Amino acid sequence: RLAAGGEPDELTLTVLDGEPAGPGDRALVFSEDFDEPLDPDIWNRCHWWEPVGCTIASNDEEQRYLPDNVAVADDVGTLTARLGPVRNDDGTVFPYASGMISTGPPGNDLPANLAFTYGYVEARLRLPAGRGLWPAFWLLPVDEGSRPEIDVVETLGHTPERARFHFHGTGSDGDDLDVGHDWVDEDLADGDWHDYAVDWRPGSVTWIV
Repeated sequence: RLAAGGEPDELTLTVLDGEPAGPGDRALVFSEDFDEPLDPDIWNRCHWWEPVGCTIASNDEEQRYLPDNVAVADDVGTLTARLGPVRNDDGTVFPYASGMISTGPPGNDLPANLAFTYGYVEARLRLPAGRGLWPAFWLLPVDEGSRPEIDVVETLGHTPERARFHFHGTGSDGDDLDVGHDWVDEDLADGDWHDYAVDWRPGSVTWIV
């Protein structure tokens, strides 16, 4: 497992042997089995700044997230990327469309649908391969800011065997703090399902695959 610990501006990542930490005897507060339509009181299909479709301009992304690119069937939630073009509300044209779900705020100055401080979060994911794809599973702050951010897992489609774990925060000097580690395992590129988790405790974040 990969563990990050220490003071906020002294985070380090260390590869550890042995069985990973897990949920233990902590109480389950939320689960989603995708066995029925998404509950709109929990799930949004975009970020808070634009409820019917959006992009993340700060990442220079070339897709617009659209609600129609999210589907639930046969106990699976599916996010689909496809060729566009797709026109943004401001007239910007994106060459691709994609899908996302979030339990974050449904709109400006509204509370998050689901939030927690410290805990164990896990998802069973089947991540796609293909150049240009960038599937991700994040934890974001409830105050509509971008930091701190815990990336439970990210992969790039041209390197599906490489899982990327990162923490993005702000150091005591006010500068951006970005620490992380890539973990390579050829089994991750097999097109099958894998469990990705974070065990978030005071002073530490542990990534688990």
